[in-house]
Amino acid sequence: METVLPQLLGMLTQLRKLVLGGIPTTDLIPETRAAFRALFALPCLVDVEVRHLEVAKPEHFTGLLCPPLKRLSVSVSWVEDLEFEPEDIRAVDEEVKDQKRQPCRLEYLHSDSTVFMHWLLGPQTMIDISTIHTLNAWCGPGMEVTARLIRRLGSSLEDLTIQVPRIFQWGALFLIFLVIVRLD
Repeated sequence: METVLPQLLGMLTQLRKLVLGGIPTTDLIPETRAAFRALFALPCLVDVEVRHLEVAKPEHFTGLLCPPLKRLSVSVSWVEDLEFEPEDIRAVDEEVKDQKRQPCRLEYLHSDSTVFMHWLLGPQTMIDISTIHTLNAWCGPGMEVTARLIRRLGSSLEDLTIQVPRIFQWGALFLIFLVIVRLD
C-alpha cells in the first residue's frame, strides 16, 4: 500500500473533501507522510472528515491541517492504547515541528472526541477556534470539556448542535457544567 499510496495521493489535485478512516499516520513511511502533507496543503481542500485515526499524538494528525480548511469532523480518533516505535514518534514530531504555516481558521467543527476537544482548548497553535461558527459536539462522560469549548467559542457560535446520549441521565449534568464553566 505504501508504495502506491504516494503516487495515488499525488494525482488528487482538485480534491475538495477528504474522508479518512483507519490510517496509521504515525506508522507511515516518510514518503507517504509527505504525500499526505502535500494533499492536505491543496488550496482546494476545504473539508476533512476523520473517522478513525491511529496516531501517537493529536499533533501527528493536526500537523497535516492547512489554512484553506474550513470544515473538520473528528470522530473516534487517537487510539491511545496502541504502541508506536519511539523512532517513528520522533520522526513525526520533527516533521510537525519543522512546519512553518498559518493556523487553520475553521468555520465548522464536528467532534465526538473529548481527547481532540481537550487538545483544542490547550496551547496548540495549529487551529484557530475563534472562527468556528458551527459546532456539532457530542457530550458523554467527558462533557465538561465540551462545555469549556462551547464557553470558549461563546459569541462566535451561530449554530450549535449538542448530542447527549441518554439525555435523561446526562442532560441536567451538562447544563450544570455549562453554568460552572461560565462562572470560572
